[in-house]
Amino acid sequence: MGTSESKFSRGSNCNLTSVDSVNKIIMTDLIAKLYEQGIAKKLLGCGKGDLPEYADGTKIIFHYRTTKCDDEKTVIDDSRKHEKPMELIIGKKFKLEVWEDCLKTMRDKERALFIADTKHVMGYPHVSKSLRGIFGKDKNHEHHEGGHCCGMMAMAEQGLGYPDLDDLVKNPQPLEFTLEILNVQTPNGYEKDTWAMSEEERTDRIPVLKEEGNALYAEKKYGEAAEKYGEALGLLEQKVLKEKPEHLSTVLKRDPDNVKALFRRGRAHVGAWNPVEAREDFNRVIELDSTLSGAVKKEIKILDDKQKLKDENDKQKLKGLFS
Repeated sequence: MGTSESKFSRGSNCNLTSVDSVNKIIMTDLIAKLYEQGIAKKLLGCGKGDLPEYADGTKIIFHYRTTKCDDEKTVIDDSRKHEKPMELIIGKKFKLEVWEDCLKTMRDKERALFIADTKHVMGYPHVSKSLRGIFGKDKNHEHHEGGHCCGMMAMAEQGLGYPDLDDLVKNPQPLEFTLEILNVQTPNGYEKDTWAMSEEERTDRIPVLKEEGNALYAEKKYGEAAEKYGEALGLLEQKVLKEKPEHLSTVLKRDPDNVKALFRRGRAHVGAWNPVEAREDFNRVIELDSTLSGAVKKEIKILDDKQKLKDENDKQKLKGLFS
């Protein structure tokens, strides 16, 4: 990496008196693996307690500061200027894997600096653009959005809409990340948003919401009770709709060109929110029977409207969290 051992080491330079010897070995091994991959770590502030297990579903709340490796340490992003800190859930395929890898070497309340080789940060400009959109940075600046089919081509021609990010795309380079963990929550230590739940968790959540709604209704808190019932019904509807595409797929195995089944499965995919599969089925329907193009276009319009609404809702729900 071209970074001197005197500044960045493969192990911690902090006296971790609260961590047992096995934990020290694990932490040192993780940092050594990072270094071998082209990521150097410098400890800036010792954390508290043992190194968390970081099982899938663990939520990490943290601040980040991204800078170039130039003499001026040019700042690209700083989450402390946002309304809320960043949140990341382990195992949810965050689009910047290097952050998850770095965070897994840190303890609660720890602060550390990481230098990541270019290969690990090629996607950072796109992640940064999304995060700036979520946090509302430079709301008045002009930027371009690419279409579904030619988004990457438009991106190359028009850029990301932020000069500093466009420069990173044109001139890929290593980046420095200063990360500070504010809180680590175990998978069962916080109430998950619906999008973050597994199918089993969503199913288990339905009776819980019903009971909570009943309790609120008994206390004459009708508005809050209605919200609980509504959430339960929403989860139940998702579960029912999720089963329909699978049922229709069984029919289509016997008769792959069954236009009626393809059309119904396309609608079921929309309900279960499988937009890619829905479009594939709708396009296949038009190929098999062009007289249905009008009906299919109406369904695609519904799908497009739902996609726009979902994108807007995601911006509101996922402030501080990006998957």
